[in-house]
Amino acid sequence: MMLLFAVQQARAARTRGGRVHIRWKRWLAVFVALILFYLLMDRIVMPAYTRHGQAIDVPDVTNMTFETARSVLEEHKLKAVKGG
Repeated sequence: MMLLFAVQQARAARTRGGRVHIRWKRWLAVFVALILFYLLMDRIVMPAYTRHGQAIDVPDVTNMTFETARSVLEEHKLKAVKGG
């Protein structure tokens, strides 16, 4: 009987602001950290990595031989790679 009373008191203490409150703060901190990490990646890292805003005009080399297409691409400072 005494053990049951102690368990009930421990549960009541946790829900009043003990461990449950700390767990809620921890999850909030994790959520905020994930949001900040996402914003860092989205606004700073990825635009620099992908060269956001830069564009290259690629000439149309369809229906050309590989050698002709290579010379056209080299004139535009591009590299031709022969595929399988």
